[in-house]
Amino acid sequence: MRGAGFTEPTPIQAQAWPILCSGRDLIGVARTGSGKTLAFLLPCFARLLKEGLRSRMGTGTGPNDDSSLPVQMQKQAAGPGAYSPEVLILAPSRELAAQIETEARRFTASTGIVTLACYGGEGTRRETLGRLRERPECVVGTVGRLIDFIENEKHWFGVRNVRFLILDEADAMIGEGLDANIRKITCDVETPRRQTMLFSATFADDVSDLATWISRHAVEVRVGMKDPLRANRDVKQEVIIVKDEFDKEGALKSTLRKVQLGILSLAQHDAKTVLVRAVAESLFVLWLS
Repeated sequence: MRGAGFTEPTPIQAQAWPILCSGRDLIGVARTGSGKTLAFLLPCFARLLKEGLRSRMGTGTGPNDDSSLPVQMQKQAAGPGAYSPEVLILAPSRELAAQIETEARRFTASTGIVTLACYGGEGTRRETLGRLRERPECVVGTVGRLIDFIENEKHWFGVRNVRFLILDEADAMIGEGLDANIRKITCDVETPRRQTMLFSATFADDVSDLATWISRHAVEVRVGMKDPLRANRDVKQEVIIVKDEFDKEGALKSTLRKVQLGILSLAQHDAKTVLVRAVAESLFVLWLS
């Protein structure tokens, strides 16, 4: 940790680490940027090293031998869903999945735990599958890509034997209408000793329902504001009243000219329209789909 530049844990890390190291399920509510990624990664890695990775377990009667584990956690046999990662992390976007992968790889040299991000995108599927066949211990993926692999690569890949199941930014995934697919993935995880973690910036009723459904006697940790409807104080918000669509377009152009950096959350059709018109006005806009 010190070698990676860490001096002390953030509040969410300080609260989550002892709970997760004890084996309890956890629901963590904290804003984006509070250190949630390491709050769940490091306890998982520590317990894997302590209890033993399936890929390194030998035969015999020791505590790290397969025979001391439930049948579903014993060494993968050949057949449908033969390979399951030790750690499975669900993320709402490719950007977050890649960010989690980057954080996890900082500890690959010291732990030997390999992490792979799986997400959609043109031309990425074949390369990702090739790396997935190397059986990384930790897989972080978007819901859509994981559903794709579970359904179409089930002759060798599955999530049945996952030991640590993590949902990061659960409110964002639910907001994108992914609740049903999330439940489908979590239903496939059957490991008796599974430890579940759900992290979210807000904790509205839909997030609470999902957390209750996937976790067992979870400890709830809240860091920061408890009101799920209160805006993030770190984000400047401004409301501009417009008369009609034409007036809205003019207000948007004026705003884009004033700000140095901004992010617009728009429907796909509206985003394309804004992009075309912004280019015509010589405004620099990057479209993230």
